Amino acid sequence: MKYVNDLSNRQKARVITLFIISILLFFNATGYVSGIEDAGHQIDYMEDMNVDGSDFSPIANLFIFGTNSMLQFLTGLLAAAAMIILSLILLVPWRLAAIRKNSEISKKELSIAKATLILFVTITLITSCILTRFTYISFIVLLVLIPAVFLLTLGVLPLKNAYKRANENQTGK
Repeated sequence: MKYVNDLSNRQKARVITLFIISILLFFNATGYVSGIEDAGHQIDYMEDMNVDGSDFSPIANLFIFGTNSMLQFLTGLLAAAAMIILSLILLVPWRLAAIRKNSEISKKELSIAKATLILFVTITLITSCILTRFTYISFIVLLVLIPAVFLLTLGVLPLKNAYKRANENQTGK
């Protein structure tokens, strides 16, 4: 806590709001992963399907498997689109309001932002893998990668650039 106490009020606000955005993205990513897992089990398989005395259950189960897979894939695509939209809705206004040309960024603030990004990626991956019992890894990676890229490009990198710009102005004067 002492690490944060050395920051100014604006710097604390930037760090806290970025952390809150990371928490919101975490809950949405894990929720979407859980939804994708649930979408794959919509139609139950047939055990006994007889047509004119012949067993057609393997063919019916093949179609059921295809339908369940398509539902799951569609849910995954919609979840990815929702993560893109949500990340943009949360991070673009934060970026525009929090980081300006005259913003004073400290080294501590930058390191906290980097730690927030690393913490987000690590905890979201681990939690999602545990929730799905280490299945659906491709969906998990996609739903963690999308907000991580936006956190990096709209959060950490602009902070780093503002920090560099502030240091260049101080040493250039």
